[in-house]
Amino acid sequence: MIPPREEVIAKKVDISFVLLPHTIRSSTSIDTNGIANKNIKITSDKSWKVVARLLKEQTTSIRQLALKEHVSYGWAHATIQSLINQGIVIRKEKYVCISDINKLLNGVAWERPFENLRAEEINIEYDSAISAANDIPVH
Repeated sequence: MIPPREEVIAKKVDISFVLLPHTIRSSTSIDTNGIANKNIKITSDKSWKVVARLLKEQTTSIRQLALKEHVSYGWAHATIQSLINQGIVIRKEKYVCISDINKLLNGVAWERPFENLRAEEINIEYDSAISAANDIPVH
């Protein structure tokens, strides 16, 4: 449904509206402030710099994260906003901090599955990892 006022204006300037069904989804969502959000891959190089710095600093501003990690403010903000949307980070006035480390670790695990890192599997004669570790020579 196009509001009548907008319909009149559109006719005056020769603009056509395209009505889309409500079931169409986008990879971009709008937050409560009307700002577009995208789900950022938190394990990408630049995003992980922001996350790692936030882990080190515990509580800091987005600006400080960007400055200390040499990424743009926009990138740092998008990364933090994505983490806020996922319930991993909370905002406290002008500062942000990680609120749920388990969700962060789960997010990393989903983005970087351990199985994809396996290079080769070998069989050993040991019954347990502890006994194998004890026999490894230390230099």
